Amino acid sequence: MSETAAEEQRMKCVRASVELGFGRDFARIAVAGVGMLSLLLAGCSQKSGVESVGPPVASLHLHGSAYGGEQPVSGATIQLYAVGTTGDGSASTPLLTQVVTSDSNGEFTLAGDFQCPSASTLVYLTATGGNPGLPTGMTNPQLALMAALGSCGSLGSTTTINVNELTTVAAVWPLAPFMSSYSAIGSGSSDASALTSAFAEAAVFADTTTGRVPGLNVPTGSTVPVEQIDTLADALASCTNSNGGVAGDGSACGMLFAAATPPGGAAPVNVIGAGMNLANNPTLDSSSLFGLVGGKSPFQPTLTSAPASLAVQLGSPTGGLSISTSALVFPAAYLNFSSMESFTITNNSLIPSSIAISIVGAGAADFSVVTNLSNPDAECLVFPLAPGETCTALIGFTPTSSGARNASALVEGTPANLLQSVALSGAGLAHTGSSVTLSPASLTFSLAGAPQPVTVTNNGMTPIAIGPITVSSIGSETNNCGAILAAQSICTIQVEVADITYQGKPQSGTLTVIDSGSPGVGTVSLSAPLTNEVSFLPQPINFGDLAVGVTSQANSRNDIFVEDDGSSPVPAAVTTSIVGPNASDFSVKLQQFPIEIHLENNLFVTFTPSGVGPRTATLVTNYGNIPLSGNGIPDGPSLTITPLSAVAGMLGVATPVPANGVAPQWTNTGSVVLTSSGAITGPDASSFSMTASGNLTIAPTQSVPFTVTFTPSHLGLNTATLTVTDATTGYSNSIPLTGYGEPDAPSVTPSSLDFGPSAIGVQSAAQTMTISAPGGDPVSFSSNPGSNFVVSFGTCAIQTPCQISVSFNPPNAYFYSLSYTVTDLVTEESTNFNLSGSGGVASVSLSSSSLTFAARDIGTTSIPQTVTLTNTGDATLTIAGETFSGANVGDFPIEANTCGSSLAAGANCTLTISFAPTASGARSAVLQIMSNAASSPDNIQLMGTAN
Repeated sequence: MSETAAEEQRMKCVRASVELGFGRDFARIAVAGVGMLSLLLAGCSQKSGVESVGPPVASLHLHGSAYGGEQPVSGATIQLYAVGTTGDGSASTPLLTQVVTSDSNGEFTLAGDFQCPSASTLVYLTATGGNPGLPTGMTNPQLALMAALGSCGSLGSTTTINVNELTTVAAVWPLAPFMSSYSAIGSGSSDASALTSAFAEAAVFADTTTGRVPGLNVPTGSTVPVEQIDTLADALASCTNSNGGVAGDGSACGMLFAAATPPGGAAPVNVIGAGMNLANNPTLDSSSLFGLVGGKSPFQPTLTSAPASLAVQLGSPTGGLSISTSALVFPAAYLNFSSMESFTITNNSLIPSSIAISIVGAGAADFSVVTNLSNPDAECLVFPLAPGETCTALIGFTPTSSGARNASALVEGTPANLLQSVALSGAGLAHTGSSVTLSPASLTFSLAGAPQPVTVTNNGMTPIAIGPITVSSIGSETNNCGAILAAQSICTIQVEVADITYQGKPQSGTLTVIDSGSPGVGTVSLSAPLTNEVSFLPQPINFGDLAVGVTSQANSRNDIFVEDDGSSPVPAAVTTSIVGPNASDFSVKLQQFPIEIHLENNLFVTFTPSGVGPRTATLVTNYGNIPLSGNGIPDGPSLTITPLSAVAGMLGVATPVPANGVAPQWTNTGSVVLTSSGAITGPDASSFSMTASGNLTIAPTQSVPFTVTFTPSHLGLNTATLTVTDATTGYSNSIPLTGYGEPDAPSVTPSSLDFGPSAIGVQSAAQTMTISAPGGDPVSFSSNPGSNFVVSFGTCAIQTPCQISVSFNPPNAYFYSLSYTVTDLVTEESTNFNLSGSGGVASVSLSSSSLTFAARDIGTTSIPQTVTLTNTGDATLTIAGETFSGANVGDFPIEANTCGSSLAAGANCTLTISFAPTASGARSAVLQIMSNAASSPDNIQLMGTAN
C-alpha cells in the first residue's frame, strides 16, 4: 500500500471509529451494528490502547514543527509517548531514547529514536519548554503542547507532525478523562476502547499533519466547533507566547492557571495541565478565560462572547441523541458522602434507541450511574427511548479521596451515535473533628413494622455534617437529623424491620451513619432472634381516594403464616388493634385458615373516611405493624383509572398496553352511582382500542375492568387520551395513552429451509431465500456456530431485497438445525429463520438384476421389459446417468426412463428396455446405473439371441 493510500485508509478508520463509537463497549450496542461496522472498518488496524498485536514497530523518520500560535518554538523538548495500560491516568511510556529539541525554526526530526511496542499502540507527541520568540537565552518553562497521533502503525515514513495550541485542544479535550498529566495518559482493560475512540475524535477535531482545524473526514452531518477550538487555543496561546508564570502573579500564564483551577483542586503548572482542568471542568470561569483572547489572537475565527461551556464536542447529526449539558458539577462533599445530579437525553431520531451510560476517567470510582427509583419509567437505562422522548440520567458522586475529582459519563445509543460525553467534577473533603455517637449500640427486633429509636449525639462544640444513613439486610430507617447536627445537639433515627420471615434462623443487619468527623463512621448492630416458623409481610395499605362515609372494598393483601411444628414455645395466636390519628376510619377482620401444620391469618382491612383529606392509622399485631392510609374526598361523583404505561408495537400489529403489573380498571371512588362510559380521543385515537364501552352502571367502590390494545397507525410517537364520563353528572377523568410505532422487522421468504435427509459428506444443491427490509435497508446476519450449512449472503449487507444461498453438507447421520437472526442495520429490528436437515445414505434396489429376451430375427424389436429402481435409503439418491458396457451395447435400446437426476428416499422409478439385434447369435450387454449409492454402479445384465 502506498503512503497516500495508507493515509486514506487511516482516515477512513478514524471516521468509521467516530461514526460508530468504535470500541466503546460494543456488548451494549445491538448486533445490528456489527454488519455495518465490518463494512466501515474493513482493513483498519487501530485497536485499543492496551492491546499489543504483532512484533514491535521499528522507528520511522518523522519530521515535525512546534509553534506557539504562529511563532516557532525553538529549543522545545520533544517526546513521543505510548499510552499507559494499567488504569486511567496511568504513566505513559516515553519512546525516544535520545533528547530531541526543536531548532530555531521550531522544526524537529525523529530518526531512529523510538520503537513502538506494536502497530496498535496509541501514541502522542509533546513539546515542552523552549523559546517562543523571546529574547535570546530566555525560555518559557510553562510551555506545553501536544498532538494525538493515533496508532503507531498509522504513522508513515513521510508523516509530518505540526504541534500547536489547536492540536493541543483537539487532543487534551477528548483525552482529559484518561489524563493525570501530559506524561500520564492511559486506560485499563475495561475502557481501553473508549481511549481509542478519544484518539479518533481528536483526529476529527484537528489535522496533526497541518496543525489546523477541522481534521479530515468529519462524519457526515456532524460539525466541528471551530470557533470554540480557536477561542480555547488562543487562550492557551496567551501563556505559550510568554515567558511563563504561576497562578495569581498577574502574568498571562498566571491568569490562565487561575481561571483553570477547579474548586478544591490545585492550580495547573503548564499549558497542557490548564487544558486538562478546563476540559474536565467546562463550567469554570469562562469570562476570565475569554478575557485572554485578544483581537489579534493567532487562531481565527473566534467566539464573539464568553461561551456558556468550555466543552469541545462534535455537533450531532440530525436524528441522533442530544444531551442537555456538557458538564455536571457536584458540590464539594466529605469522603463517603453522596450527592446526585442529572442530565437529560432526547431522542431526535425516528426510531427507538436504547441508551448505555458508562463512567470513565481517573476519578471514575467516585461517580456512578444511579437507578431512578422514584420514576423508573423516565430512567434512560430501563426502556428504549422513543422518538421525540426525553429521559433523565442520574449520576451519583461519592468522593473516595480529598481534592478535585474528575471523570466523564459516556453516552451511547442504538443505532450507534457519535461519541458524546458529560464531564463530571467534584471535590472531596477530608474528615476533621469528632464524630457523633450512637445509642444504643445494638437493637433486637421481635416485631416487624414497629420502629425502635437510635439517638445521635453531637457532644462537640462545632456543627457536624451528617452523611448517608443506611440499614443493611433486615430493615429500614427514618430520621430527623438533617444535613447538619448543631453543637451539643441530638437527633433520632427510627429503625424498623419491614418484613420478618424467620423460618427457623436468626437475622442480622447494621445501621451505618456517616458524618464529617473522624473516623466519620458509626454503626449499630441489628438482630432478629431465632423463633418458631413465622412469616409476616406487612406491606403498607393505601386505599387512595374515597368519598366521605363510603366503605371501601376489603383489602387482604397481607398474611401472617404461623407454623406449629411441635417445638416449644407454641406460637402465640394473632391479635390485632388499630391505633393512630384516624384509627376509627379503618377496621380489620381476622380470618384464620388451618393448612396442615400452618395457620394462615388473613387480615381484611376496610376504609371509611370520616373527613376530607389524608387519613392515617396503624394496624398493630403481636407479630408486627402495618401502616394504613387513605384520602377522604367530598360527597359526589368521583372515579379513578389505573394508569397505563407506554408500549411499543409494529405497524398494523395489535399489542396489549401494559398496566404496570395491575389489571386496568376504573373504580367508582365517589358516593353516588355512576353511569359511566369510556372513550378514546386525541391525535392518534385510531391507534388505540378499548374493550369496555357503552353506559356501564357501577356502584360506589365497584370497578369496571378494561383492556386497551395498541395498533400503531404510524411510526414514532402515537398519543391519545382515555376518558371515562358519567352520563348523569358529566363528571369525567382521563389518563394519557402513549405508544411507539416501530418499523417492521425484516422478512424472510421462505421462513425456513428443510433439506431433509441428505447424503453424508456431500454438499447439497443450493436453495435460496429472499430477504426484505423496510426502505431497502441493509441487514446483518448472526447465528450460533455451525459449519454444516453453507450460507452465502449475497448483497444483503448493502441493500435489500436480496437473496441468500444455502447448501447443506452433513458430516454424519444426525439431525442438524441452525437459527439465524436477520437484523436491519438502520432500525435494528430483527427476525429469525431456521435451517434444518439430517445426514443419511441413499441405497439402490432393483426389481431385477437381469433381463432375458426371446430369440428373434435380426432387424426386429422385442416387446419392452421394465426394471423398477427403488431408493431404499434415507437420503436423496443422486443419479449421474446410465451407461452400457459389454459386447453388444447397441442391441438393447432404452425405450423409457422415469428416473431423472435424483430420487427421494422411498421413491421409485422405472427403466424400460427392448431387444433389437443387429447380428445373429447370442447377444449381451450390461446397463450400468451411476449414482451416489454405495453400490454404484448398479448393473442390469441384458441377454438375447438373434436368428
